[in-house]
Amino acid sequence: MNEHHDKIVIKFEDNDTSTTSNPIQVSTAAPETTGFVIDTQAPAKIDELTEDLSIPFGHQNAMLDDVMPDFDFANPATDPVKLAHKLINIVRVKKALGISANQLGLPYRVFVMQSDPVFVCFNPVVTYYSDDGAVLDEACLSWPGVGVKIKRPVSIRVRFKDPYGNACTKQFTGMAARVFQHEFDHLNGIRYYDRAVPFHKERFKKNWKKVVRFIKNRAK
Repeated sequence: MNEHHDKIVIKFEDNDTSTTSNPIQVSTAAPETTGFVIDTQAPAKIDELTEDLSIPFGHQNAMLDDVMPDFDFANPATDPVKLAHKLINIVRVKKALGISANQLGLPYRVFVMQSDPVFVCFNPVVTYYSDDGAVLDEACLSWPGVGVKIKRPVSIRVRFKDPYGNACTKQFTGMAARVFQHEFDHLNGIRYYDRAVPFHKERFKKNWKKVVRFIKNRAK
């Protein structure tokens, strides 16, 4: 595992090459047709970030057990565009594939997933799961340093809204489908390792206890 908690990132290990490490800069202009909030030209700048980038450990974040209510665009509790900026900045700096708002202790039904372009998904819904599935290792920013094998459908169809409230429909396959389902689970109060078969789930829990002990010992 990496030395620092905030440098341990989501990593899905397979041969899919659909994701990208291209730097991403959030656009301030509303998209015309795509529903995405990005500009893939400019590099990330750490000095753009003025907010706390820490991520609570999963066992300390009770919000991960709760279903997040739909985001109300008619009467928003927070600015959805600024929230999108924050989440995108997090995945850029952490070099992660995705993160949900409730992983940060923010009670909003939204996540971002790294792709080209980045998808900001408010009020996501999965309308179709393929019968074909694949087992891959998954890890998570909320439980850094450990992974677990999980079987998920390889193709999904989804609906969501972008930060401006525009409705979007997409079909994802491969890695993008897996990342979407992983973050979608967070918003539905499902701890991702609960998707694993009992043997792998128990091994995950044992490994996580080792990580927690390591972190406590390092803090002494």
